[in-house]
Amino acid sequence: MPECPICFEQYSRLPARQPRTLFCGHSICHKCAEKLIRLQKEAESQGVKCPKCRYISPVPGQKGFPINHDLLDALDEKALPSSQPSVPPCSISAVSSAPVLAGAKGLCPDCDAPATHHCLTCGDKCVRCLGVAHVLRSTASHVVCDIKHKPLPAPTCVEHSTEAVKLYCTTCKKMICLICRRGSHQHHKRQEIDEVSAESFAMPGYM
Repeated sequence: MPECPICFEQYSRLPARQPRTLFCGHSICHKCAEKLIRLQKEAESQGVKCPKCRYISPVPGQKGFPINHDLLDALDEKALPSSQPSVPPCSISAVSSAPVLAGAKGLCPDCDAPATHHCLTCGDKCVRCLGVAHVLRSTASHVVCDIKHKPLPAPTCVEHSTEAVKLYCTTCKKMICLICRRGSHQHHKRQEIDEVSAESFAMPGYM
């Protein structure tokens, strides 16, 4: 992910982290640009020296150096899940440990815009909020998928409501959790859920 060559912090759409373009074409973050402009005024020098090529850029008025919008757009594209690992829609083990973070149905909880992506850690997000939340190193390992492929919530055990179902009892024809396996279903025949045929789940009383 692109970062400022002075402070080595990653660029983002946050005001202090926005990339500012110098006359030479290189960019530095807004915070570092403000600091260099202040030092330039105190030293009464000709301009701001680029940390990469050493070109001296005169400060262009009160607004300072322009925002590098092309770089920000590129950051938004990199934040999309094209480079993220895909998430199977039935990934029960992954979803069961994920927090429930969501706004109104189908909306991003941060801005109420239509949600376009789902992060297993952060929840539903629109494109803009996804880009803001996933430009930091701390979120680099987050798993993101298209909202159309958002995993279904993990089903819970009928007898133990806080436990996710892990097995299918072929004796009772119902899904059970690990507590059930050690209890009333201890001596029953069991299968892993992903090994059970669709016909078995179609039987009456499988739950």
